[in-house]
Amino acid sequence: MTNVLMPPLEQLTPGGGAYLNEADLNQPNFQYTFYGNNYQMLSMIKNKYDPYDMFYARTAVSSEDWDEQDDGRLCRS
Repeated sequence: MTNVLMPPLEQLTPGGGAYLNEADLNQPNFQYTFYGNNYQMLSMIKNKYDPYDMFYARTAVSSEDWDEQDDGRLCRS
């Protein structure tokens, strides 16, 4: 899906984005696709209100700061 079906669809709607709850978890460049130009501001807000990174989701703001291990554990990138 990620590498075969999505690229042609994305070419039909450049910059079209995606809904976070219906999106591909392996979406490359999810920061822009899901959050657009708001990502940097959202990252600053998250860092302010969640400085210890208590909240995590695979495609959430600042999730790129973590690596998900095979056993499900999270390690800082």
